[in-house]
Amino acid sequence: IVGRPDYASVVGKLGIDLAVSERYVMARPVLGFLNEGPVVTRTPLPGGRIGVYEIEVLEGAPVTEHVLAKLPLPDACLIAAVMRESFVRVPAADDRLQPGDTVVALIDDSAAKAAIALFESDER
Repeated sequence: IVGRPDYASVVGKLGIDLAVSERYVMARPVLGFLNEGPVVTRTPLPGGRIGVYEIEVLEGAPVTEHVLAKLPLPDACLIAAVMRESFVRVPAADDRLQPGDTVVALIDDSAAKAAIALFESDER
């Protein structure tokens, strides 16, 4: 546990595998409550219009209807990782998202609205 978030990157150089900031642990759930819909967090990449999104797959969301290769995702959206039951992996084209999964996606700002809409529940 690291008291200052800026030290988290330093301890990795000391051979420590994982450093956790108390502030980050407390801030993450609060940010989740502030965001509406399936977006848990959004972090912009420096110098561009691309954001790293952490998105929850909701029950009844269109992304659960097809395998990844068949989803109508915008070209400017890349699903980089899927977390299911505390296990994170890089998805394959024949993987199918399930309600409760958490997705890490790289999305250009121009495609964010269309991409996120696919993760929203149709059961509103």
